[in-house]
Amino acid sequence: MRKTLLLLLFTLFSFSAIHAEKSWEIDGIKCNLSDDGTLTISGTGDMPDYEFRGAPWYNDRGKIKTVVIKDGVTNIGENAFLECSNLTSVTIPNSVTSIGPGAFWVCKALTSIIIPNSVTSIGEEAFQFCEGLTSVTIGNSVKTIGDHAFHECSSLTSVTIGNSVKSIGGDAFNGCSSLTSITIPNSVTSIEYRAFVGCKSLTSITIPNSVKSIGIGAFQESI
Repeated sequence: MRKTLLLLLFTLFSFSAIHAEKSWEIDGIKCNLSDDGTLTISGTGDMPDYEFRGAPWYNDRGKIKTVVIKDGVTNIGENAFLECSNLTSVTIPNSVTSIGPGAFWVCKALTSIIIPNSVTSIGEEAFQFCEGLTSVTIGNSVKTIGDHAFHECSSLTSVTIGNSVKSIGGDAFNGCSSLTSITIPNSVTSIEYRAFVGCKSLTSITIPNSVKSIGIGAFQESI
C-alpha cells in the first residue's frame, strides 16, 4: 500500500513538473511559457533589454517553439530570444517599433519572418546565425538595418526591403550564400562595409541613384 501511494505521488509530481507553465513579470511586461512551447509576451510598453544569456526564460529556451507578442508591446528587447534554437514561429504586432540587438541571435529553426510596417529599426546581430531563415520581409517604416543583422543566414534566399530603409549596416547580409536576388529601394543612401560579402548566389543587383556611399568590400565574393 505504501509503495503504491509513493508511486502515485511520484507520478503526480512528475506530471505536474513536466506540464507546469512558467510566468514572469518585468516592468509591467508579462511573459508566460505554456507547456506546448508557446511563449506569450503581453502588456503595454517596452520589453526590457537583457544581458547576454540573461533573459528569465533562457534556461528553458529549448522548450520555446512559438513566440507570440501581443499588441501593446512596443519593442523586442536586446537578447530577448537569444539561442532559442527550436523557435519556428514569431508573431510581431503593429505596436512594435524596434527589434533590439541580438533579439533572435542563433534561432536556427526560424524559417521566415515578417517585420511589420510599425518597426523603424532592426538592431545589430538581431537575426545573426539564423541559418534556417529562408525569407525576410522588412516593413516600409524600417529606416536602419543594423550591423550583422542577418549575418550568416546561409539559407536566406529572398529579402524584401521596405522603401524607407536609408542605411544597410556593415556585414548586414554577410555570408547569406543562398541569396539569389535583392532589390535595394530608392530610399537607401548608404551600403556599409562588407554588407553583402560572400553572397555567392547573387546573380545581379541594382543599385539606385539614391546611394551616395558604398563601404569597402560591400560586394566582395558576390555576383
